[in-house]
Amino acid sequence: LDFAEKCGARIVFTLAYLLHTRDIYGNNDQHDWVSTNARSLLEYTANSKHGQLGTVYGFELGNELRHGGKAKNTTRMVTAYKKVRSIIEELWENNPIKPLVMGPACTGTSEFKQLLETLGPFIEIAT
Repeated sequence: LDFAEKCGARIVFTLAYLLHTRDIYGNNDQHDWVSTNARSLLEYTANSKHGQLGTVYGFELGNELRHGGKAKNTTRMVTAYKKVRSIIEELWENNPIKPLVMGPACTGTSEFKQLLETLGPFIEIAT
């Protein structure tokens, strides 16, 4: 992050989604997203100079979650994005430079439209 700051670049992190919705057999999207690891990274970032200066531009939850049927439960995804938004609002409460929430990195226009309708309040940039 020091290198990015010195170059004037801004960084986007992708937070793991599927890993934290698997059951004990490795099946994806079997329970609600567990935000523990993401929260730890967000706390660390918020307390670092990079989180305070805006070097970290944003966070995306998962990557192409709906591709190949990896994540099918839209309600769970929306709840997870809402949680990310909530954590950022809490941790950056007194900082005017907050990281953006990005996503959902979809494939297919009909799916993308449907997800944007439900995710709209919780994301700033659609990917």
